[in-house]
Amino acid sequence: MALNTSSEAGFTKTEDLRLVLAPYELFVTAFWHENRLIRLNISQAPTAKQEYKGDSPLADALTGLLTGQIHNLEFPIPYTARGSRFSVEVWTTLLSLPYGHTLSYKELAQILQTSPRAIGQALKANPLPIIIPCHRVLGSHGELTGFSCGLEIKKILLAIEDRQRRAHENSHYIGHP
Repeated sequence: MALNTSSEAGFTKTEDLRLVLAPYELFVTAFWHENRLIRLNISQAPTAKQEYKGDSPLADALTGLLTGQIHNLEFPIPYTARGSRFSVEVWTTLLSLPYGHTLSYKELAQILQTSPRAIGQALKANPLPIIIPCHRVLGSHGELTGFSCGLEIKKILLAIEDRQRRAHENSHYIGHP
C-alpha cells in the first residue's frame, strides 16, 4: 500500500472485472501502473465491447473487502493512491474505519479538525473506492450524499456490507480444538 502526494502517472494497463455479490453485480475497471493499482471505476452496467472477468486476484480481493473477509488495511494487492497531503490524511483515516461501520462528513471533519466540505472534496478525489472506503461516509442524518461512482453504487456497497455484518452478528458458533 502506498498513499502519497506526488502526481498520478499514466496507466500502463487496464483490467475489467465483474463482481457478483448476489443480488448485486458490479463492473469494475482497474487501472494499473508498474504493477500497482492506481484507479478503480465502478458501475452497474458493463461498458460496451469489454470482456469482464470474474476471477482474478483483484476480483477476489475486492470481493473479500466487500464481504468483510479482508480488512482495508490488509488489502493484498499493491496499490498507490495519489492526492494532496490533506486528501492522503483523510484517506488514511478512513482505512481504519471498521467494516460495516459508517460516520458522517461532520464526524470525520471533527476528527481531522477541518470542515465537512473539505472532507467531501478529499473523498471526491479518492481514486480507489472500495479499498479506501469513502462509501462509508454519510450525511449528518445518515443520508446518502456524494460518491464518485454515483449514489446508487454507494447504496449497493453499503447494503452489501450491512447484510454481511448483520449475518455475522447473528451467527452462533460452536467449536472443538
